[in-house]
Amino acid sequence: MRRSLIAVLLILCCGVLAVPAFAQQTTGNITGRVTDQQGAALPGVSVTAKQAETGFTRTVVTDAEGLFRLTALPIGKFDVVVEMAGFATLERKDVVLNVSQTLSLDVQLKLASVSETVTVTGETPLLETTSSSVGGVVDVNKIENLPLNGRQFANLAMTVAGVAMGFHSDPTKSTQQSPQIAGGNGRNVNYQIDGGDNNDDTVGGLLQLFPLEAIQEFNFITQRYKAEYGRSNGGVMNIVTKSGTNAFKGSFFTAFRDKSMNARTETEILSNVPKQDYKRYQYGGSFGGPIVQNRVHFFAAFERTQQDKNATVNTLGMFPAKDGTYAVPYRENLFTVKSSMNVTPSQFLSVRYGRNTNSQVYGISTRSVPENWGDSTNTFNSINLNHNWVLGGSKLNEFIFQYADFANYILARTGDPQQTFANGVVIGYNSNTPQTTIQHKFQFRDDFSWHKTGWGGLGHDFKVGVNFINEPKLFVTFNSGSTDYSYTHLDNNTNGPISGVSRSKVQEWGPSSREDYNNIQPRVGIAWDIRGDGKDLFRAGYGIYYDFGYTNANILFPGLSAQGGSGVIFTATNTAGLKNPDGSFFLYGQPISNIASQNQVNPAGPFFSSNVAVPRVKQPFTSQTSIGCSHELSPSTVMDIDYVHVEGKDLGVRWPLNTITPAGTRRYA
Repeated sequence: MRRSLIAVLLILCCGVLAVPAFAQQTTGNITGRVTDQQGAALPGVSVTAKQAETGFTRTVVTDAEGLFRLTALPIGKFDVVVEMAGFATLERKDVVLNVSQTLSLDVQLKLASVSETVTVTGETPLLETTSSSVGGVVDVNKIENLPLNGRQFANLAMTVAGVAMGFHSDPTKSTQQSPQIAGGNGRNVNYQIDGGDNNDDTVGGLLQLFPLEAIQEFNFITQRYKAEYGRSNGGVMNIVTKSGTNAFKGSFFTAFRDKSMNARTETEILSNVPKQDYKRYQYGGSFGGPIVQNRVHFFAAFERTQQDKNATVNTLGMFPAKDGTYAVPYRENLFTVKSSMNVTPSQFLSVRYGRNTNSQVYGISTRSVPENWGDSTNTFNSINLNHNWVLGGSKLNEFIFQYADFANYILARTGDPQQTFANGVVIGYNSNTPQTTIQHKFQFRDDFSWHKTGWGGLGHDFKVGVNFINEPKLFVTFNSGSTDYSYTHLDNNTNGPISGVSRSKVQEWGPSSREDYNNIQPRVGIAWDIRGDGKDLFRAGYGIYYDFGYTNANILFPGLSAQGGSGVIFTATNTAGLKNPDGSFFLYGQPISNIASQNQVNPAGPFFSSNVAVPRVKQPFTSQTSIGCSHELSPSTVMDIDYVHVEGKDLGVRWPLNTITPAGTRRYA
């Protein structure tokens, strides 16, 4: 099965100098104006940004209006040196640059009769006066110092205003939490790692996890993200992994927790069993350093989670041999290695490989016996290449290639028929097993931006880009109980009457619906530095934002039906109990032919589920409006106030909500 997702972003962003378009996926920018003591522009001034940790150096010269722009700088600390013959050299120390940030640094030089250097060490401006977006940055200090249960870096998004957390609803992501914005469920956030797509196109949400030790920082934009951030109507998390430096550095951690720190669970209390064993180890570390001093560096990180706990089974006396406690282990391994290279002063290259594997027990329930559970495994791999090239001080090209794959298997533990009793006890196979999800994804992305200076210092910034995502394999199998018939008992007696029998056909699907090409997304925003001192900012904006159509957004089962691979092939129900031809109750183990005449579907097919969808599924979208302001209370504190309004349309539900039916009534649910 094949599926291609083509997202072509042709972006022409025009504006005055105060609103530059040089926002990058994995880097940042420093812009500003150099003047003399009388405020006159100084052309021909050399401005150099140097990252002492890696040796990365980039130099530009101010134009006729004294303007300079240092674009596509790796994130981190920089020393900025401004020098010109006849003037005292000015050095700004420890300038912190965050991902996707455009930092404004205006400089005033004074005349010097002798060689003189003025060194300034101070706080980096807290407000980004050139951006109208709403969100926040989670930097390395927060990642390393804030307590984080489970060590999942995305959970730190809660430190950004307007972001809540909820558990992911899909079994392949049962240990993950999802950032939720503006009433969303967390599946509609666009995750980018080192500029590469990291979204699960089957169930939505974050795809591959990375060691916490490998995360440098991330920028979480909740509203007003630019057109270069496509495929999302719920926010953008732009993540950058760590790179090596000129010094060999490493870290090691271990965390341990056992049952002595836990209370008895409600299940243990109701089942009248003692507190069960619980052990959770997390350990790992990182190491990085130079391959070639000031030129080539490496970084690697590893993390393992090893959890052992028990689950209690209580069949209410029906199957005493199955009652008791059972081990339900969880294992996860995270690994990443990255190499970065200062190819030339104008070119920077990084290559990163990541792997994530985990295994756990699926479908655990107090009323289901262990044979009714399943075994779930997940494997993720990704290879990312990121190259940026400054073509002169005013032109920049960024190229990203990424390959990522994902394989999930949820296997059944038995082929015995499933039996469900009136008290909720379940034996036999799990009707949601076996399942398989396979995803292979290739991404090619290129963004080109340039600046044109106009009269009086005013100018225009332009950006054009292409993002091509091809998924030659996006494949789902969902057997839905096809191993054998499933039985529903009328009472709690294994030899009692049966109220329902069903069997489903094996379901397989690879999406093949027609593409939706008309998703135009206009966006407009304004950012106003009210006093011109970077301490008070007003921002506002409006835009239309389309989500990507992950297959399980209530379209999976209609898609299965459309390809003839879905549906119940036998079902017979009677709330008073199914009957044999002689009038006696139908019992488990008796021939299905006894109730064949009560089958409510055509056993010859076609096999359609109760879900329908048009061949061309519309992409869901939101209209978003925001208005807000920021005020710097102190060099370390900023107060933000924002109002946001989000209205969603074309949501992928199985029946359209709030519509008029042919009978003239309105459907609400």
